Amino acid sequence: MQKKQIEAVQAAARILGSQAALARALGVTPVTVGQWLKPDLSTGRGVPPKQCVRIEQLTAGQVSRRDLRPDDWQDIWPELAETAQPIDIQPNQATALIPPAQVAINTVADTGDAAQAWGGAERRQMTEGV
Repeated sequence: MQKKQIEAVQAAARILGSQAALARALGVTPVTVGQWLKPDLSTGRGVPPKQCVRIEQLTAGQVSRRDLRPDDWQDIWPELAETAQPIDIQPNQATALIPPAQVAINTVADTGDAAQAWGGAERRQMTEGV
């Protein structure tokens, strides 16, 4: 349990840039985040449910409530237990999860046609008056 929680908090800190950045985003002190990283010591504690939800939102789901509370998430959020089935994503389906704008950027970058793509967008804006 503790190892998964520690890894989840560390992942959230990496995503947000640092433990201090995570603390600022949550409105807690860096000491509090440090205590979440030591749940098995007498000064340590688990991530509170309210903060688990915020971390999940701040990391866009990359760190989930399940990751932060591996032993009791189903008791706190029983509605998640109904949707706890793993998702099987095939390699050719991966782009469906990427926002369309990012796919377009990646496609332009892959083809090397960035100047042409930007020029086309500028021409459309000029002719459409946007």
